[in-house]
Amino acid sequence: MYKCSICKSEFESFTNAYESQPWIDGRRHKEMCHCCYEVPKMYSYDEENDVLTQYDEMDYRRLCTVEELMQEGFDKKEAQKSVRAVKALIRKRKK
Repeated sequence: MYKCSICKSEFESFTNAYESQPWIDGRRHKEMCHCCYEVPKMYSYDEENDVLTQYDEMDYRRLCTVEELMQEGFDKKEAQKSVRAVKALIRKRKK
């Protein structure tokens, strides 16, 4: 079992995509759960115009909501915990 460095949840598989480069909080993270990884919104889709916009950089003002994470397949409790943890890290970074 692994422990997410963001939300502290235990999980069986993790992403290490931000081990060598800073994440949204400016730090590098060795082990992060997939739900926390998805919180910073890296794309948006306009259904009305059928347009997909991809973002090159993370922005603390552009985060997924619990509902958006649930649409991606995460359960509600997991999504709530990840969104809260990511927002707390961002607030801590701003201080």
